[in-house]
Parts: sequence; structure tokens; C-alpha cells
Amino acid sequence: MADTSSIAAAVIDSLPDELTYFLVGPRTIAFLRRSTRCREYFVNDLSLEEKNKTDFVRTIERLGSANSNLFLIPVDDSANRILHATFDRLGANSYPMPDSSSFETLNDKWQFHRHCSKLGVQVPKAIRLKDKAEIDFEYLCATVGLPFVLKPTNKSDSLGVQVIHSEENLREEILSYRKYDFSPLIAQSFIPGVDIDISALVDRGHIKKFAVQTRKKDALYFVQNEELVKLTEILVRELRYTGVIHIDARLHDTSEEIFLIEANPRFWASLAEATAGGLNFVRAGIYASLGLESSDPTTISDVSVPSTRRILAEIVTFKRSYLQLNPVERRRLQRGVRIYTRRALHLS
Repeated sequence: MADTSSIAAAVIDSLPDELTYFLVGPRTIAFLRRSTRCREYFVNDLSLEEKNKTDFVRTIERLGSANSNLFLIPVDDSANRILHATFDRLGANSYPMPDSSSFETLNDKWQFHRHCSKLGVQVPKAIRLKDKAEIDFEYLCATVGLPFVLKPTNKSDSLGVQVIHSEENLREEILSYRKYDFSPLIAQSFIPGVDIDISALVDRGHIKKFAVQTRKKDALYFVQNEELVKLTEILVRELRYTGVIHIDARLHDTSEEIFLIEANPRFWASLAEATAGGLNFVRAGIYASLGLESSDPTTISDVSVPSTRRILAEIVTFKRSYLQLNPVERRRLQRGVRIYTRRALHLS
């Protein structure tokens, strides 16, 4: 169940090879049905309007009546919300997921900031704004510093994220740009350094599987960082969190301090890279929900996973053979080529 095609694709590519799937979501993800493992696609907007909830429940009931081992996997924000709103009417097993309160606390960037601050977990200085009409450049500079990051509190996939370096930059990118109409907003100190993220599968506040990642050039590197793991443990323990979570953080380039930036209390776009690196969060969560232990390691480190662009370049230049790619790499490459082709041809 999804309305974000990039994350849904990563989940599908990480499904164990022996599993088939049904696809539920809006027409924007319909192209994901083009797989030999997709048994059927059902159109549903996944919004919380009563009609959509009713249609969603009917779809799941229909599938459940014909498939006794139906297992629900909510992929993104919309899928989690509709599943929370209808779960008591569905009668099916699901992938581990957080309660609605924990999900909304972590999913909203301002609530996440306040929650971390309450726990003493280091975050950048930040201020909440109703909309861009409330922006006072001088006040923001005095409060959070310059440069600062401006972004919506309630969007994902980097939508609306802008790094502001000057008053002119603010005017051109935000104030004079009519399409920048997000609300509410959060203005956050920019932390000089590198992105470092952690993905985790958590059971009632205890981390069961995790992977720390950082991107360099055309590859994703899985590394060790005990401080980031400890900060994540503090966060999930207090909420007794259950499910997968992906936390964006920054490693300061001089002090080497970790600052938590935001959280995604659901699957994430680089999920397939973790799968290719040897830790399949989708499989581990399915096993956990059944009370079983998967063969996946607790964590991975000292592993690099090349981007699909780099894999394609190596094949074209005969540095690698397509036949030597593992199944996950092949699926990532095929998906990347299809998405690139659709964009190039301006297909919906």
C-alpha cells in the first residue's frame, strides 16, 4: 500500500523472491504493477475521506477472503494513516508499525524537533513559522543563524527544502516564488558537515536491526557510528516505538558532533541499497511479525553499494557484466532505467 512510487519500488525490490504481491494505491504508482510477481492492482487514493476508507476496507476484505495468508505492508505516510484508521476492520496481519501518536510525533519535523529537545538529544536550532508571510530575515538570522534551512514540517522526499544563504536568496526562492505555498514551516540552522543517516527495525523501543549510511560520490557507504545508534535508542525507547524508522542526521565537519535533523517513521527511498548491502529490512520485519528470526545480520558496515547510474556505466564500459549482478542489483537497475525512460518521454 503506497502513494510514493520511489519508496514503493524499493519495498517491492526488497520482497523475498518467493513472495507475490497485490498493489494498492493511486494511479501514480500503477506502473509498479508491471511485474511477474504482481497479482493485481487496485486503485485507491489512500486519503482519509470516508469514501476512500470504505473502498480501501472493501479491497482488503476481498483480498482476505481469497487469500488466507494476506499480509499488509504500509509503505509511506498515507498508507500508515489509512491503515491506522481502518485496521480494526481489516482482519489481516501487517508489517510492524508504530502507533498513530508516535507516528505523527516523529513524522512532523517540528514535533520531532521538540521531542528530541525534551530528551536532550542534540538537534539544530529551529523555529516554527505559520507560513512564509511570517518570515523575518533579520530575526531568523539572529535566532538560527545564516545559512539556515527552510522546509515544510509535514512533507517528505525533500519537497520544499531550501538552504537560504542570503536575503536575496530568500526573496528569490521563497518570498517571490508563488508556488512556494507550504505551511507550516520550520527554519533550522544549517549544520556544516556531511549527511549521515540511520535505518532501524524496532520492537517496543528496542532496536533489532540497524544500518548507518553516508553517501560519497556515486555510492552509498554503510559505516559504524555508535553515537548515532545511542541517540536513536534514546528516541525510540521513550516512545516504545515499533516498526521501521529512518533518521536523517548531520555529522559536524569540525566538532564531529551528531545533530538529528528529521525522522521518517516508515520505509525510505534508499531501502533497496541496504538490501543489496546484505540487510533486508522488509524480510526481517515480515519474520519479526510472525515471531521468527530472519537470517539478516543485526547490522552491516564496511559495505558500499554503487548507485544505479554507476552500475549502468560499469556495464556499458565492460567493467561489469549484467549477468554477474545479484537479483537486487538487477531489479534496481531495471527500475532505474524504466523511471529514467518514463521521465525522458514525459510519461505520467
